[in-house]
Amino acid sequence: MHIDEPTPEAIAGKISRRLPTPYRIQIGMDDCVIAISANEQRITGYLKKYLSPFLVKDKAAANIHITVHQCPAPEISHSLTKHMPGSGKARIKEAFAEMANGRIVKKLQTGVVFVFGGGVHLAAGPCMENINQVINFINNRFIEFKLDQGGLLAHAAGVCLQNTGLALAGFSGTGKSSLALKMVSRGADFTSNDRLILMKTKNGSHMIGVAKHPRVNPGTLLNNADLAGILPAAETARYGRMDTQDLWAVDSKYDVRIQDVFVKSRFVLKAPLNALVILNWKLSNAPTDIR
Repeated sequence: MHIDEPTPEAIAGKISRRLPTPYRIQIGMDDCVIAISANEQRITGYLKKYLSPFLVKDKAAANIHITVHQCPAPEISHSLTKHMPGSGKARIKEAFAEMANGRIVKKLQTGVVFVFGGGVHLAAGPCMENINQVINFINNRFIEFKLDQGGLLAHAAGVCLQNTGLALAGFSGTGKSSLALKMVSRGADFTSNDRLILMKTKNGSHMIGVAKHPRVNPGTLLNNADLAGILPAAETARYGRMDTQDLWAVDSKYDVRIQDVFVKSRFVLKAPLNALVILNWKLSNAPTDIR
C-alpha cells in the first residue's frame, strides 16, 4: 500500500475503503472516551484484555475515534524527516512528515505508520506484531486531549494511597517504575508508569495517568517478590547469576499487568497531587541520600 495523499482525511479514506474496521471497543480515561476499531478481531481482543480496567460501554459518546489497520508496512511517498533521539538515547526510532492539518509518523524499525490530524487518528501496518506501539499511540491521543484542556505533561510515575497522591520524577533509569511498584506492593494504587498530566482545578492539583501498564527490566522483577512470576524460571536463573553492573545494563522489557499481579491494588488514573519526589539514583555502593 502506498500513502501519497495530501491530508489525513484523504489517507484515512483510502485505507478505510481497503481495510474497513468492524471490530470495536471503547475505553474511558478521566473525561475522555476513546473508540478503537480495527480490521482484525485479534487486535481489539488483545486491547480489550490489556485495557480492561478502562473499558466502557459502546453507547457512550466518544471524544476520539482511532482506527487500527493490520496490513504490510505501507510505503510513504512523503519526504520524511528523522526524529532525533532525546538526551541519553542513541537510536533513531521514527521519521515524520508534516501536512497542512496533520502529521505522518513512521516507526523505522517496525514499519508501522501513524496518521493524525483533522479528527483522524489512524494506525496502519504490522500493528498486531507491534501492539505496544499502538497502545502508545492511543495514550498519546489522550495526552493531546488533556493538554488542550490546559494540562502539563510530566515525565513521572505516580501512586496514590488513601486519597494522597505522590509523583515520582527523574531521568530514564533512575528508578521511577521500580519505586512505584514497590509502593504498590505495600498497598498503594497505581496511577502511571512514565507519563503524568498535571491539572490545577478549584479543588487543588491533580495528576492523571495514562492507560499503560509498566514495562520494566529484569532487575526490577528480581527485586520485588510480587513480580517474581513474570520472568520464566530459566531467565530468573540466568539474570540471578549476573553481577549488579551487568544486570543494570540489561534492557529487556516485561509487562507488569497491574490487575493481574496486585490483588489489593487498583489502576487508578486520577488522584490528588500532594507531593513530588525527584529521583537521582546512580549505581554505586553509597547509601541512599534523602533530602
